[in-house]
Amino acid sequence: MNILKNKGTFIIAELALSHEGSLGQVFAYIDALSDIGVDAVKLQHHSSLFESSVHEKFRVNIFPQDKTRSDYWERTSFSLKEWKAISKKCKEKNISFACTPFSIGSLRDLIDIGVDILKIGSGESFSSPDLIDECFKSKLPLLISTGMASDIEIEEIKKRIKKTKSFAGIMQCTSMYPTPLEKVGLNVLEEYRKSKIPAGLSDHSGSTTPSLFCIAKGYNFLEVHVCFDKRMFGPDIKASLTLEDLSRVVNFRNELNLINENPVNKNEIYNEMKEMRNLFGRSIALKVSQKKGHLIRKEDILMKKPGSGLSYEYLDKVLNRKIVKDLPADHFISLEDLE
Repeated sequence: MNILKNKGTFIIAELALSHEGSLGQVFAYIDALSDIGVDAVKLQHHSSLFESSVHEKFRVNIFPQDKTRSDYWERTSFSLKEWKAISKKCKEKNISFACTPFSIGSLRDLIDIGVDILKIGSGESFSSPDLIDECFKSKLPLLISTGMASDIEIEEIKKRIKKTKSFAGIMQCTSMYPTPLEKVGLNVLEEYRKSKIPAGLSDHSGSTTPSLFCIAKGYNFLEVHVCFDKRMFGPDIKASLTLEDLSRVVNFRNELNLINENPVNKNEIYNEMKEMRNLFGRSIALKVSQKKGHLIRKEDILMKKPGSGLSYEYLDKVLNRKIVKDLPADHFISLEDLE
């Protein structure tokens, strides 16, 4: 799979764990996002066994039913059968299934399930080289987020991307939820583009502005968190776009594609505009009525719409010539009116 075959920016809707472990909620998101026209739905595959320890703290401590981070992963996780149902649902809705594995065990599940796109999260980009190695070995399309990586670590990621024979791209990200607009770092995208590596934005600002910029500048892919409503419960809701927000972003991408795929030929447009030019053009007209034999002077005329009479280019052929008959005010002068 080559996500660069997509027309314009490839748009990924990140559900994260906003589904709260409900398979029905995931299905509802897939239906809604397919209707909007996003290219991929992305989830996260966490495994408390391979990923979490008793020492791990909550990023946002808002889950009273979960005593530990492991409890949270357990409560919101899916069985292999449920993951396969999610993959099947995406295929039925003709939308790519993307997922972030947070362990090699999770990655193996995703390969077995039939995931379309893999994503390395910001926390893994600098701390899990073994996971990244296994993702490269899978030959699946891979996106690597750089939200917590240093310049040195990013350079190493770029080198590895350039060596791979499968599709891989790099994503600018700032791991703040929500990300203040002054911390989004759109300038970094241009640095990635100069490296001739497919580049995109993983945005957590909750604003459509970074997304629209990314699309307008023609970056390869865009990932944004999404939620049904800003009043929902969860750690990423403030960092998410609503379905209505995301719909506007997708429409902007589609409309921009339509414009870019249809360059205008001004000569062709000129031919199509003849009727409109006549309507908006101007003709040489008399200010007031004039008698036969009057010598037309510049102060006798005005240029008036429409453009069905003589245009301004004929002015020299009209001035200082006598009219051959009485003419009313607003009359569009023709060459036959003149001696």
